[in-house]
Amino acid sequence: MSNKKKLSLFLILALVLSLSLGTFAYYSKTFTSDNNKVRAAKFEVDSNGTLNGDAEFDLTGDPIYPGIKDEIYEFEIDKKNTEVPVKYTITITPYDELFAPVSQGNSPVEVKLLRKVGDKWERLAGLENVEIVPENTVEKFRIDMEWEHSDYDIEYQGKPGKVKINVIATQTDGKVNPNPDPEDPEDPENPENPDEPQLVEAIFLENNFIKNFGYVKLQVKNLEGAAKYRIQYFLNDKEKGRVPYWTEIITPNEYDKHLIYYLPGDALTIEYYAEDGTTLLHTFEKVVLTRQ
Repeated sequence: MSNKKKLSLFLILALVLSLSLGTFAYYSKTFTSDNNKVRAAKFEVDSNGTLNGDAEFDLTGDPIYPGIKDEIYEFEIDKKNTEVPVKYTITITPYDELFAPVSQGNSPVEVKLLRKVGDKWERLAGLENVEIVPENTVEKFRIDMEWEHSDYDIEYQGKPGKVKINVIATQTDGKVNPNPDPEDPEDPENPENPDEPQLVEAIFLENNFIKNFGYVKLQVKNLEGAAKYRIQYFLNDKEKGRVPYWTEIITPNEYDKHLIYYLPGDALTIEYYAEDGTTLLHTFEKVVLTRQ
C-alpha cells in the first residue's frame, strides 16, 4: 500500500475514532421548581373612625364642675386581618389651663384611661406610654374625667382644657399562625409534639377583696430541671409611673404566698431557675396572664 493511501486511511480512522469518542456522555437530570410564592403578612390596624382627626369630642356645651365623675369618650382599635403579633402604646395628654397647676397645687381634674375586659371596664395605670397586648380583634378603651373637691376649685372656674389621644400600633417579636392546625406536629399549641418549644402557662388568681391584686399559678413545659421561678410585675407610682418589682424566688407550691399587682394587658417577665435557685435556665418575656 502506498504511503499516500496509508495516510488517507489513518486520517479516516482518526476521524471515526474522534466522532465515536464524542458521543460519550454522563447521566444528567435537571430539576426545576418555578412560581413559588411569598407574600408579606398583613398589618391592618384602624380606629374604625374613632380617632380619625381633631375634635372627636367637644364638652364645652356641657361643662364639668367640682364633684363630677363622667365618662368622656370611647374609642377602639381594630387589628382586622393583621397576621403578625402587635402591641398598642397609648398616651393620653390632658393640657391647657384646666389641667395646669396653680400656686395652691396641681389641677384637681383627673383624666383616667380604661380598657374593656369582658363586660367590665377596668382602669389602666397611668396615661403615658401605656402598653397593651391585644387579646381581641377589636379592643375598646374609654376616657373618664373626675373633679375631686379641693380648697382652690374656684381657681379653675371657666378655664378651658383639651385632651390628646395618641395610639401607636407596633409589630412585636414572634409569629402568628392565623390558621393553626391542631393536627400539625409543628403547631406549638399541639401538646403531642415531642419537639414542642418551651412554653409557660400563667393564670392570675385575683384576690377576692383587693382588685387587681392576686397570685400567679404557673406551669412550664419542656424546660428540664425547672424547679423555681421569680416574676417581675409593676406597681404604680404617682411620679415615676409603672415601676417594676421582682418577687422572691418561688417554688410552684408557694405561689399563693406571693401577692402581685396585675392590670389587664400587663406583659410580665418570668425567670426559671434550677433547684439551687441560682442557675438561670430560661427567661420568658412579655407573658400575659390569663384571668380565672
